[in-house]
Amino acid sequence: MLPKLAGIFILSFLSFLPSTTLNAQVTSAGFVPSNIWYSSDTFEEGDKIQIHTFVFNPDARELSGTMSFYDSAILLGKKPFTVSPNSAEEVSIDWVVTAGEHKIFAKIEGAKFLVSKGNYETALLQESETVSLSRTVNKKIILKPEEESVNIVEEVEEKLTSTLDNITKVVEESTPSVISTPVKATLNTLEQARKSLATSSEQGKVAAKLKIQEVKASNESKSYVDKPFNYVKLFFLTIIAFFAKYSIAFYSLVLVILFYILRYLYRLVF
Repeated sequence: MLPKLAGIFILSFLSFLPSTTLNAQVTSAGFVPSNIWYSSDTFEEGDKIQIHTFVFNPDARELSGTMSFYDSAILLGKKPFTVSPNSAEEVSIDWVVTAGEHKIFAKIEGAKFLVSKGNYETALLQESETVSLSRTVNKKIILKPEEESVNIVEEVEEKLTSTLDNITKVVEESTPSVISTPVKATLNTLEQARKSLATSSEQGKVAAKLKIQEVKASNESKSYVDKPFNYVKLFFLTIIAFFAKYSIAFYSLVLVILFYILRYLYRLVF
């Protein structure tokens, strides 16, 4: 918006200059100094935006030429333009943003005035190139599809299983067999119980779902009792299956239960 206002102000100022100045060999037509901007202030790699600039013509003749947009030495695109006498025009091109360091500027090439129909005169412009607009664009981070994303719970589960194995080895190596043997046996028993509970609860969930489907298809009066009962059963089996499936959830629950038991016994004794 500011470049446009600046262009209008300069155009208005130049319109009051003597005609001899406007018809001099070097004309003040061209860019408003530093006049280049993007259609969006914020963008990232892959976005399609526009690069804009603003050409004013305070001369009594029509100005035409080619607007070339550059990124350092790389040509981004060209667009022909024509600006009527004592007026201004906005010129823009589309740009698909790439990652890296950018130095964007525009340059007027082949500028000429229309002297008479079919006759042109080369225009020597005071402002034929904008000041460059620098911008650094970071590489866009592309998230992996959901099916390829890492399951955090399973990752923690693997680490916990590895930790439990290490604890078992440390207990066996650094403690007498009188202590290590029952500890190892207890851990093995808990792990077997967890796996068995996980299997049975999953089977129970399947059976409960089948029973719900049977009840829905049945018109018997007992279905009014069986239906909510099986929903409640499925709910509790789902919770049990979750805790039994993941070691981190199972052993956390065991520790919580053990804590409350020990606290209860402590209060009884003391």
